[in-house]
Amino acid sequence: MSKKLLMCASLAASLFMASCSDNEQEPNTRTYSGTMPAVVIPLSQGLDPVITEMPVRITQYYDRGNSWITRVNKLDVTGFNTLAFETPELSGTDSNGNIFIKSLSNFTAETGQTVRDFNLEIYNNYYFLSMGSSGGYVPAPYGSLIACNYKVGADYSVATFPVQAYYGGVTTTYYMQGSEQKEFVNNVPMYFVNIDLAKRTAQVTIYNVKFAESMPMALSAVTLRGLKIEASRQSGYVISGDNIVPGVGIGANEVDYPQYTFDHFEMYPTNQSLTKCAIAYSVAGKYSGVFTGSYPVEQ
Repeated sequence: MSKKLLMCASLAASLFMASCSDNEQEPNTRTYSGTMPAVVIPLSQGLDPVITEMPVRITQYYDRGNSWITRVNKLDVTGFNTLAFETPELSGTDSNGNIFIKSLSNFTAETGQTVRDFNLEIYNNYYFLSMGSSGGYVPAPYGSLIACNYKVGADYSVATFPVQAYYGGVTTTYYMQGSEQKEFVNNVPMYFVNIDLAKRTAQVTIYNVKFAESMPMALSAVTLRGLKIEASRQSGYVISGDNIVPGVGIGANEVDYPQYTFDHFEMYPTNQSLTKCAIAYSVAGKYSGVFTGSYPVEQ
């Protein structure tokens, strides 16, 4: 599986930027700044979760040891006061090229709320698959993928998620062969998720697809378009669709393939940081599949 460490590059279709800073204002720093998609889940059962955007700036200070400060500039949530805060200086832990930062204590936002359970994860070691024109693999077009989650008093929780990410893990498909039910376990397929936050839609491309072990060769790519994304109290968000005719192939070679119509497709995160997910789908009344995986590479 290809993976690459990229520290100072663009992230998630320019929605979030990482840069190395040596300017006069902040010497000896590295800064990630921009707007991150986030799901806000009210802690009161009477209010619905929403998907929004969170402006944020994350700075590492080289001259202060392994010190990080995160600033949320302005988060507006209907029914609650505007939120703005800056964390205390927090230390990061490096694991396989990824950085984990956590506040063990509550702190007060400049807008008065109490911020609890602040957690920040910066991933430089993540799944990707990108085909070059020559058919070889090329580096992924991402910098660091960032997951941030926290609670605001007794009001709501916040968790960010990427608009573009590759997920790797294990796919299991079930199908009938004659009168016998078969199970096929495969760790080769990868799932590329591309979210259009403005339209609340998503596109999912599955690479190296085999619905059954007996298929003579894998399909290079199967793309599902027009999926919807909705906020979810249970999982953060859900991406789903019904009766989807997929495109099979890559680029100019892609063709619609009604023989493999997806009767149903559903994807949802399975952890608090929204870095892991589960996928379930059924295809043409013949195959059913489940996937569990993550975008961080699991060693």
